[in-house]
Parts: sequence; structure tokens; C-alpha cells
Amino acid sequence: MGAGVCFQPIIWWLTDSVSIPAMKTVPVGKAKAQFSKLLVEVELGEEVTIIRRGLPVVRIVAAVESPVAALTQQAQVAGVFARLREMRQGRTLGGSLREAIEGGRD
Repeated sequence: MGAGVCFQPIIWWLTDSVSIPAMKTVPVGKAKAQFSKLLVEVELGEEVTIIRRGLPVVRIVAAVESPVAALTQQAQVAGVFARLREMRQGRTLGGSLREAIEGGRD
């Protein structure tokens, strides 16, 4: 590529700041005993998988997106952009954008 230009896959940059929530897994018996609690968690954006004998049987997801979940997602996106801005500080292409594009075509 062109001189002074270093491109890296974005996923490498984002792995430090973005966490992908793990899906909650609950055995059938516990799901029966705590069904109301599970429903509240699903309403807040959690996905719950109910298992029987170690195997997934059903997944519970919210019928509509929760305003709280949407806010959480917005906060995550804002955090990603803040991290990208932080990482960009003091970095330049080392030339014009046109030169970088032309240099990448070699």
C-alpha cells in the first residue's frame, strides 16, 4: 500500500471495547420456578434459551424491542465511535486520500 498508510481490520480495534452479550441458558426446572423473572429479563433485551438434559429446547426473545435495550445498544454504538475517535488521534494517511486509494490498487 501507499507509504505511511496502514489499514487494519476494524474488528481488531473493536474487540477491546465491545462486548457481545452471552445468551442466558436456563434448565427447564429453573425456568418454571423463575418464569416471571425471566420475562422481565427478556423485556429488558436478554435472550433466554431453555434447556432440557443439556440440549436447547426453546429460545425466548422479546416480541418488540425494549426501549431499555435500544438505549443499551445506542450506548454501545456511542462507545465504539468514541473508541475509534480515540484511536484515530494523531494518525494521518501520510498523504492525500487520492494517493492512498491509488496506492491500494497496486
